[in-house]
Amino acid sequence: VNSAFCPEERRRYCWTNAQSDPSVDWLDGIQKIDMETGTSSKFMVFGPDSFAGPPTFVPKENMDSEDDGYIITTVYRSKEHRSDVIVMDAANLQTLCILGLRQHIPFQFHGDFVSGYVNM
Repeated sequence: VNSAFCPEERRRYCWTNAQSDPSVDWLDGIQKIDMETGTSSKFMVFGPDSFAGPPTFVPKENMDSEDDGYIITTVYRSKEHRSDVIVMDAANLQTLCILGLRQHIPFQFHGDFVSGYVNM
């Protein structure tokens, strides 16, 4: 949820973990839910034996719409016992960047984006 966009109003979009198929044991994808229309995007999955952590919304500077930003998630690659950090366009869930890590991040590790917390 984009907490920076019209915080006094009900949010339209929500990004959540998803299970692409009932045969999959863990949550293996991300999807965007339009809470106004009741529709959802197609599942964004990250390959076999790969499991997505909770999505975190990061707004773009000078955003124009509620979904104008990025979704950041960790993906656990179970066969390799390591993780990636994946950055997606929040509007369409297109992958923009994959940061391959040598180690794993515990599956379902949670995080939040806090604007201005660290000054660089």
